[in-house]
Amino acid sequence: MSRLRLFLTALLFPLIATAQLPRVGDFALIDHRGAFHQMSRLSNKQAIVLITQSNACARTPAIVQRINALHENKAEDFAFALLNSTPQDDRAAVIQATQSLRPEIPVLMDTAQSIAESLGANQAGEAFVLNPENSQVLWRGAAASADLERALAAIESGQSLPASSTVAGTRTGIESDCAIVYSAKDRHELEGISYAADVVPILERRCVSCHNEGGIAPWAMSGHQMVQGWSPMIRETILTRRMPPGQVDMEVGQLKGVNELTAAEQQILLHWIAMGSPKDASEADPLSTLSVANPQWPLGEPDHILTIEPQTIPATGLLDYFYATVANELGEDKWIRQIDFNPGNRAVVHHAAAYLIDKGSTDPRGRSYLLGWTPGRTPVEFPDNSGQLLPASKDVLLELHYTTVGYETTDQTQIGLYFWDEPPENVMRDEPIVNAMFRIPPYEANYQTQASRVFDDDILLYALTPHMHYRGKDMRYTAIYPDGTSEMLLSVPNYQFAWQYVYDLAEPKALPAGTRIVVSGSFDNSAQNPFNPDPSAEVRFGEQTYDEMFIGMTMYRVVGESPGNFGN
Repeated sequence: MSRLRLFLTALLFPLIATAQLPRVGDFALIDHRGAFHQMSRLSNKQAIVLITQSNACARTPAIVQRINALHENKAEDFAFALLNSTPQDDRAAVIQATQSLRPEIPVLMDTAQSIAESLGANQAGEAFVLNPENSQVLWRGAAASADLERALAAIESGQSLPASSTVAGTRTGIESDCAIVYSAKDRHELEGISYAADVVPILERRCVSCHNEGGIAPWAMSGHQMVQGWSPMIRETILTRRMPPGQVDMEVGQLKGVNELTAAEQQILLHWIAMGSPKDASEADPLSTLSVANPQWPLGEPDHILTIEPQTIPATGLLDYFYATVANELGEDKWIRQIDFNPGNRAVVHHAAAYLIDKGSTDPRGRSYLLGWTPGRTPVEFPDNSGQLLPASKDVLLELHYTTVGYETTDQTQIGLYFWDEPPENVMRDEPIVNAMFRIPPYEANYQTQASRVFDDDILLYALTPHMHYRGKDMRYTAIYPDGTSEMLLSVPNYQFAWQYVYDLAEPKALPAGTRIVVSGSFDNSAQNPFNPDPSAEVRFGEQTYDEMFIGMTMYRVVGESPGNFGN
């Protein structure tokens, strides 16, 4: 019924007013507590109410009081959020400034000011009522105005909305402490943005490693014309935080190699696209001459290659996990220093895992984990003179999860192994923290769960890898130390099943014996989750993608453990 009312409202809303109000399009932001919010996932609400907020504005307490009251009376039918587009307001300061805010109401951190710019917001205390289907602004005005309640009542009843305020949409008469200052936008409009000098370096840093000829991305950034043609999609993926993949909460932990656009980089790309994605006739086109190598084996030719027999993948259907045992014919124990998976057909290989299994065994239950591959994972090089053991008494069991793509095809996946000439000094472990006992109710949008493990020895932690399926929403790793203090090590606010990254810590994290690592997270089994196979199902742990998993992988080594005492 809410969709019908919103449709009637759109029909009844004055055409002139509609033409004057912007359509922002779908967008996503992290809030002041580190949670992810995407507007299109609020399609079960009749509308979204955004109220702009700035810490320096003296009206902030009144703004908080106003949205609290609206939420108390209207939360069933409407989604409410504050929007902070003041770059100097960090999250800790926002939490302090909005202490009386109801905990259900997020403050969306628009650090790059992209949403405020799209809305045309000029000051704190402006209200914007958006259609959650397309983020079209249905009404705007002062948050303190009684017209805001009238607008929400009109949406509920399918009536014509009151006229939007023009005062809130101008810069005249705004207190300086409440004004939203668009320094980057003003500078870019004055000075311009150079395709070659400003845009291309960002694309080279953040995008071209995948978006190149022969890369894993669906199109190549082979020159200005290609980038310009794809610029609407580039804008959409930036605003929804879909790209670059593998994004984390950058205010949590210390990581290396995370490929995330800074606020300044977002502003350059979005402003350049808004200008029409131009290139000066006199400018060179660095992308047209850029060459990116995509070698089969990025680490060089492996010492030993494990290859499965060619597999035929049907055009359609759900496929059971495929297991292939590859005989270990090395005849001696070997310590692995590097390992690389080479999926034969990345279109159909959803993920792969390698296990050690007793020679002659065909039972996948009698296995120990070696290493896995998921989309986005790069070759593994064990650090600090460490390695993993491949015993002569074990074969390698490959577990492959194939997905169909609409046409019959084949795959022949390989694993490349690189060995130490002599045993290394240290032993690296790659082990899971698992919860397999959950039951996600039908249509539950925020089912929370956790798993934990106490480490009995002093360890050095190197990397963390979250793993869930299509309903996975977010995951966090927290270390709880023996003295009772805690530290969050990683937060992935928007888990993406298609991009399951290994997150390397900037430096190995020393955890004393008795430390508990808690992996916590949530699932979205609602109809608003666009990846959900079936929101009506009760979901349990299982190996198929329509089932779920809750696994937090940890790569670590025990202090003092060496090949000489390994297993003792």
